[in-house]
This record gives sequence, C-alpha cells and structure tokens, in this order.
Amino acid sequence: MELIKAIKERRSIRRFKKKKLPIKIVRRIIEAATYAPTACNKQLYEFVIVDKKEIKNKLVEEAGAVEFFRNAPVIVYALYSNRVTKENYANYQSAAAAVQNMLLYAHSIGIGACWSSACGDRDKLRKILEVSPYMDIICAIPMGYPDEKPKMPPKKKLDHMIHYNKFTSRHEKYDTKSIANWTLKQLEEFRTNGVRATSPAVDIKHALGPISLKAFKNELDIVQKYAKGKILDVLGFAGLYTIEFMRRHIQNIYTYDVSEEILNFMEERRRDLIKKDPFYKSKIAMKKSSLNKIPYQKNTFDTITWFNNINYNPKPEMLLKEINRVMKKDGNLLIGFVNKYSSYGLAYYYYTKILGNLYVTNEGLMKPLSLLKVAKMLKKTGFKLKTAYGLGMIPERLGDFGLANTKSKILSPLSSFVVVVAKKQ
Repeated sequence: MELIKAIKERRSIRRFKKKKLPIKIVRRIIEAATYAPTACNKQLYEFVIVDKKEIKNKLVEEAGAVEFFRNAPVIVYALYSNRVTKENYANYQSAAAAVQNMLLYAHSIGIGACWSSACGDRDKLRKILEVSPYMDIICAIPMGYPDEKPKMPPKKKLDHMIHYNKFTSRHEKYDTKSIANWTLKQLEEFRTNGVRATSPAVDIKHALGPISLKAFKNELDIVQKYAKGKILDVLGFAGLYTIEFMRRHIQNIYTYDVSEEILNFMEERRRDLIKKDPFYKSKIAMKKSSLNKIPYQKNTFDTITWFNNINYNPKPEMLLKEINRVMKKDGNLLIGFVNKYSSYGLAYYYYTKILGNLYVTNEGLMKPLSLLKVAKMLKKTGFKLKTAYGLGMIPERLGDFGLANTKSKILSPLSSFVVVVAKKQ
C-alpha cells in the first residue's frame, strides 16, 4: 500500500470481528514499531501483549479501561523507560513515533487498531500487568480484524494550522481559572474543536465506563418517564443523549448546536447506528444557532432536556430564558448537572483548588453546581422546581464502594449527579 494512502485512509477501529488474531501478525506489527526514530537511538520501549479474556476483563473492571477492550482480540500496551531524561518529553516522543508505525503497518495489512490513551488507571495497570516501576505506561493499542468502516472525521483546514517564520495567534484566549470569564464565542469555538475528540462510530456502551454507563441509563429512565409531545434536546453535541432517546422509542426529537461540523458529526453517528439497531431510523430535526439562542418559535416544545451542558455554560440564565420562551405552558424541563456538594464536587475542588490543575473536557471548562444554585436560576427565569433525582453517589474515578448508581427522589449529599424536573410557570 502506498504510504500516503495508508496515512489518509487509516481509521481508529473499536469494533472487531470475533476472529482470533495470530500472535505472529501482532509480532510483525510490533516489529514495525522498532523502525521508528527514538531519542539518541536508545530504543527503550517495551510492549505487553494481552490476549487472555480474564486479563482484558480486569483492565476494564479494575483499572477502568474503556469497555470495548473486552472485545478486542489483542491489546498491546506500549511502555517506555522512565530512567532516561524526560527533557523535551523525549521518552513520550519516542513511544509515539513507534505507535504510529504500528497503526500504519496494521492498516496496510488489513488489521484494525486504535490508539487509546484512556487505557486505565496507571497504578492499577502496573499491578495487573506486573509492569516494572522503571517503565511508564504510555498507551494501549487494541487490534483485530475490523468490523466497521468509519468515515474520515472532520479535519481542520491546513491554512488554519500553518504559520510562516513566526507563530501568529488566530485562536481565542481561554481563561483557565473560571468558566464565568469565558465568552460565548470562546465556548462555541471550543465545542466545535472538542467534538473531534469523539468517534461517531462509538456507541454509549463504548464511550462510558461501567459506573457512568449505569448513571447514564438512569438519566434516560427519568427522561422516558417525563417525556411527552415534541422534545428539544438542548445543545446535542456528540449526540449521546439525543440519539439514545430514539432507542427508548422517544419520537419528535429536535436539537441544535453551534456549528455545522457538530451537526454533521451527530447525523453521521445516527446513520452509523442505523446499521446496528432499527430504532435509530427516526429522523432528528437539527439546526445551527449560537450557544444561547434557540432557533425555534415560542411555545413549541412539550419537553426540553438539558444534560451536563449547564456545567460548562458561562451564562446559564440566558439560555434558561430562551428555554422558557420555546416551551409550552406546563411543559417539562429536565436538567442534569454535576453536584457541587457531592464527593465528586469535593474531588473537583481538591483537583482544581488544592493541586492547581484544570478540569477541562471536550465541551470546555467544567464547574460543578449546587442544587440550590440551580433552583434559584430556575425560579428567576420562570420555572418551578418539582422534583430532583440523585445519581451515582460515588464518582467513577474514586471507585464503586457499593453506593454508586443509586437513584432516589431523596437526594443524598453524596449524589455525584443530579437531575431536576421543573415546570414552566
């Protein structure tokens, strides 16, 4: 295969045929890695081949690797020595060059693979795979015979990335301390860039870990209970909620987002899922608009859902006023958000305030909210809070201590996520 053809046609594969991948082929793929350049030609990489089912299950259940690892015929973990200098990230650069060789060669011989940094908690991986303390776990490469043909994802224009002789900033400058200081234009740009980090081909089972998946299903149960008439899913983004509504036989779905790229991404994901489940065949009405301007007429919708995005919005009350405008009287508004006063919120506070790190996801800079804060915003914008549900009492990153994924109208202060149901006054 011509090199440029392999570069342009290679895709990240997350679905594999139930066909054994011979170890001799895996060895050939790893051999290709050894021809990549390394810092000072030290070649200090190592590779752990995982093909036993019980170890794959441990990677997912104990270390928190992504769910589709279970079904990959082989997973190769790429390691690199941490005893050499880390100046200029030489060890990571060396490992990255090796992994790219593996991906290109695998594609050229008909083997699908995926470069996965979400390969599990490093300390737990070190224990499961018995990795030496002198080696860093860089990433994992699940591989096998592909059972999907993803289309090429959107690519930024070349002229948006090239600079001549000096760097000229053409990007928004983001405040890294507070979401309140972001402009709507900044958040819109960030959302458009962020959607590229998700594959349209990945369904919800593969996108979330086991605990988050249960909490997500609980959210869908709540939506199904209150959904009626014409439904608007506010800011559909990657389409996880919008498209899963269809699987629950929820019809008359509308959504909007800030760019054609996001909407095209969502539609591509829906079309991909049609091949696997007939319930996805229903159409979704999509429109492009600015972040806090809903592109529909007043008194249009019977049910409006707004999940998670409220944690990223610098001006949530502005959007709540818009939601009020397009909602019919006695319509149901469902909002899901990360709880400020939960164990998740405490972990967030420690991570950001004590350690000084940023909590930025594909949708922007996240900030947990309290139920009291959300209730005040609802009242101020013409809604009356009817009930609230607590979901996921322990955040996934801290582990499941037998308390996670409970669902109750009686809110626990430990509830990581909250779903509120409100009525238009």
